[in-house]
Formats: sequence, C-alpha cells, structure tokens
Amino acid sequence: MPARGKPLLALALVAFCVAVLLLAASARPSHAPPPPPPCDLRVADALLRVEVLCEEPVVRLYEGFLLDAEIEELVSLYLPRLAPSTVMSPRGGTQVHPGRTSWTAFLPLGSGGDALERIERRAVTLSGRPRSHLENLQLVRYEPGQRYEPHFDYFTEDHDSQRTTSIFAYLNDADPGACTEFPELGLCVAPRKGRAVSWENCAAHGLGLRVEPKLKHGGRPPASGVKYGLNVWFRSAPQRGL
Repeated sequence: MPARGKPLLALALVAFCVAVLLLAASARPSHAPPPPPPCDLRVADALLRVEVLCEEPVVRLYEGFLLDAEIEELVSLYLPRLAPSTVMSPRGGTQVHPGRTSWTAFLPLGSGGDALERIERRAVTLSGRPRSHLENLQLVRYEPGQRYEPHFDYFTEDHDSQRTTSIFAYLNDADPGACTEFPELGLCVAPRKGRAVSWENCAAHGLGLRVEPKLKHGGRPPASGVKYGLNVWFRSAPQRGL
C-alpha cells in the first residue's frame, strides 16, 4: 500500500469507531430520575397534597388548595357577576374571542379574612410572589361545549407588567374530559373540587422577560355538566395598593 494511503485508512477506522460508539450510546435507554413523590404541606388552615406533574418546565398540583367553605362563599356571592369571557386585545383593553367561550367575573380584593383574602394569602405562600403583584381573582364557568383554546397567559405586548405565575383552581368535580391541557407537555389535569395546578410563565424580574414556550394550555369543554374554576395570576409589577 502506498505510504499516503495509510493515514487515510487510519482516519477511516477512527471515524468508523466513533460512529459505532455514538450509535451504541444512542441505543442505551435513558433513565431520567423519577419526579419527587407527593408530599403534604400545611399552609395556615389548609393541608395541601403537593405533587410535581412536570419538572421541565415545573408544573405543580395542589390537592386541597380550596376549602369547601371557601368554595361555597365564592359560589353564593359571585356567580351573579358572570359575563361572557374576553381576552386581551392587541390594541389594548379586552375583547370577546371565539376561542374563549366561557363565562368569567373579576372578583373584588380580599379583605377582613374573607374567602378571597385567605385564598390570596395561600397563593402568596405557595408562589413566593408578593400580594401587591396579584391581580383580582377571576371566577370562571364552562358550560357543556364551552372551551378555551390553547393559549399563553403572558402578554406579548406588555413586558412592563407581565404575568409571571399562574394558578388555576377547580371549584367542583366536573367531567374529567374537561381538563386543563398542556399540549406541548402531554399533560391534562382533570377538574376535581379543591385542587389547583400552578406554573411559572416567565422570570419574575426585568423587562423583555424570557417566556416559557412549552406552557401553552387550554380548557377542554365539558361534554355534560358545568365546570367552575378560579384564575389566580401574579404580575411582574404591582397591581394593587397594599
């Protein structure tokens, strides 16, 4: 063999060995660590069962986030306020949108130890966000066939006051198919009385916040019965004078 052919043969053998090693590595099963087991957490007068549903990005489930007495108070006081749901308009303000066909009502600020204040303070403890950055809570009702198509909670046009944290709580046991769906994560949370699901839309500080693209989510329609929910949103800038 000519002398100049030996280096080429050696390079070819090295390339072949590297390819074999890479193929073998890709064939090995990956063993991602299992998510942490559920744990109990007491927050004031509520005992919650906390479970991590997804680790990247983090999505948590809180069983027992709402107490029965709080649910009864919300339903008895605020159902008459419900009106057709709206979404944020690109031109500012809100507008009715065919992708969101539920009913909603923004509730007053919690005060005097009422159900709203207890829920707000529980959300502050779990999220680590200041209460001053909390929007008014929003009551939601889905009737059969009503839905909210997959969307993001953060605002694409308002980086000065971004929605950093979302908590969605369920006021009743509803059709399991009427779940909160995260298509990018293959996750669907069934509505069960008192539970809540939470996630971080983006970083907590700074302008031009980096948002998490995998957290697109939507509300599937109930086939029968009604689903009641509660939106709890924290922002990157103060929303109330506390």
